[in-house]
Amino acid sequence: MKILRSHTTPQFENDFIKLPEKIQLKSKKKIKLFEEDCFNRILDTHKLKGVLKNFWSFSIDDNYRCKWGQ
Repeated sequence: MKILRSHTTPQFENDFIKLPEKIQLKSKKKIKLFEEDCFNRILDTHKLKGVLKNFWSFSIDDNYRCKWGQ
């Protein structure tokens, strides 16, 4: 499923620039992949639970994830 429109929050932008450059590059690649196919197996996309039940998450690597809401 292709994402027609995505955006980031100011909080995301502030947090993103604090990440190591290697993680920023990996994140940009995964976000691009997400926008092309949000359920690509590489991303390990999954629905969150509890107070975040309206959000989904995908993996950047073993230590970093990206979440989004619908």
